[in-house]
Formats: sequence, structure tokens, C-alpha cells
Amino acid sequence: MKSIQRKLNVATIVATVIYIIGNFETILIYPYDSPSRTPNSLWLKHQYWLDDIFGEYRGLRIFRIMRDTSWWFVENHKNVIFFIIISIMMLISIIIGVKSKKINKFLLVYYTICFLLMAFVAFLASPRFDDYYS
Repeated sequence: MKSIQRKLNVATIVATVIYIIGNFETILIYPYDSPSRTPNSLWLKHQYWLDDIFGEYRGLRIFRIMRDTSWWFVENHKNVIFFIIISIMMLISIIIGVKSKKINKFLLVYYTICFLLMAFVAFLASPRFDDYYS
């Protein structure tokens, strides 16, 4: 049972990291499309930073790759689907940990933070990303 829990924890951690990295552009664009749009938004700073570090051509390519990855997650509500799947994995891992009385408190805090961030991405940031690029 311990190895199943360990494998599930690793799979859940990897899935949350992929989800958050894949939606980085979605997170950055959320505050940009507000009524108080300013040139100091995180999204524009991110674009300029990529241009400064990698040059205009490579920076734009990296920006487009990140945008396309975020767009893939946003299309057909994949963010919500992945949010549900990863949340179920987290819940199963927590239940197994509670039953075996070996719940890792650090992992529980990590799951809580990731759950809140993924809920934000799935239900608040993704619709704004879709509206902006549509």
C-alpha cells in the first residue's frame, strides 16, 4: 500500500507541476485584460523580459510556444477536466494517507495550495484567456 501511495503522490506532484507550467500564460493574462490595463502588467513584462533575455526572434517564439500550450489547455475546457482528474488523485492520496495514519503535512499543504491555484486557473483565468484571444 505504501508504494501505491508513493507512486500516486509522485504522479500527482508531476501532474500539478505540468498543469501550472502549462498554464503560466493563462495566469499572467488574467490581470492584464482588466479595466485598469497598464503597460506595467505582468503579461507585458513577461513578453519584454523574454525579448531582452533571448532576443526578439527567440523571445517571440518562446512566448508563442507558451501561449499555444496555454491555449491547448483552455480549448474545450481541458483545464476543468484536468483540474477534476488531479483533484481526484489528490483526494485518493489523502484518503490513503489518513487510513494508513501516515499523512505528510507538507504534502497536504502543497495539495491545498495547488488545488486553490488550479481552481483559479480553471474557473477564473481560463475564461478571461479565451475571451482575450478569441
